[in-house]
Amino acid sequence: MPFWFFTSYARADRDSYLEQFFTDLRNEVRNIVGGSHEHISFVDTHDIEAAEEWKPTLADALRVSRICVALCSQSYFNSTYCGKEYKIFLERHEALSVAHPEQRHRVIFPVLWVRPLQGLPEVVTRFQYTHADFPEVYAKEGLHYVMKLSRHKDEYQDFVVRLARKLVDAGNEITLQETDVLRPLSDVPSAFQITASAASGSSGQALEGSPNNVRFCFVVPRRGELEGLRGSLDGYHESAGWFWRPYHPHADVTVGLLAQEIASRLKLRYLELEMRQDLVDQIRELEAANEVVVFVTDAWSVRVPRYAGPLQSFDQAMFANCAFLVAWNDADPETSARHLMLKQELHGVFPRKTPVKAAELRLHARPRS
Repeated sequence: MPFWFFTSYARADRDSYLEQFFTDLRNEVRNIVGGSHEHISFVDTHDIEAAEEWKPTLADALRVSRICVALCSQSYFNSTYCGKEYKIFLERHEALSVAHPEQRHRVIFPVLWVRPLQGLPEVVTRFQYTHADFPEVYAKEGLHYVMKLSRHKDEYQDFVVRLARKLVDAGNEITLQETDVLRPLSDVPSAFQITASAASGSSGQALEGSPNNVRFCFVVPRRGELEGLRGSLDGYHESAGWFWRPYHPHADVTVGLLAQEIASRLKLRYLELEMRQDLVDQIRELEAANEVVVFVTDAWSVRVPRYAGPLQSFDQAMFANCAFLVAWNDADPETSARHLMLKQELHGVFPRKTPVKAAELRLHARPRS
């Protein structure tokens, strides 16, 4: 049974407000159409950005969902995988327009989540994301802003009700033809790739290989890999990397969100680099492609054996395109209590890139209010 709508969003944007919006919009659509909640909407809660292929549940939802609700932000447009999801629905919309040119089609509903620094791409603005029915503050600031301020509570609720009605009306206008088979994930270009390339002045050439990219590699183990190496594991995550909270409990923001915010602020395209055993070869290829690479780790992570070899090989090489950042959390009692031992560990892994006393780079994250 097809879903009424598919929610496409950047993992960096996922917070309690976004969760609430998921729930409220799903419930409001269900109130209109009836039936069970599981057939109303699809929201992927897993880390597609670490995957090499569409997951079966995600692929099915992309094939059969009637409408795509795209939560637009700078993080969304920076995400290659969000661009791929958007591209699938864009192609379905175009195929439907060719098959039924006499009919009006609303397949993609952009929702302005956080107003992006670089404006909205043409592939988004071709679909109406503002409407006279929606609150004025939404068009100006985005829905995340509306939800954060209690004085806009009624405007938010009104927005959800009106959006739900528009989704149902659009879904009832025509049944979107299901895609038989999705082509491989690697073969689907990002819908935002051309827009970003044009902005960089590359005459339509993709950003891959240009200095407008910054690749982040989070050298952080899964929570279970640190058992026995330290006591509190609250800041770490079983999915490792992106979900690591380096400044817990002072600030619970994830390192992936910090990195994406920095890339957006610098008007660079955010990409990720997988930590592999052939680390030096990866960097050499990216250096030849003129891409910036930023490694982020902490002193506890370099104690995990499977990272020691690649990191030591990196220490022995010199690359002009790399930066290596060590997050040092003074608010963590264990880090403060064992700082001398941790500095020695860092120097043992990076004897050439740290002085005798070990280099410390403190990345200060503001606590959430």
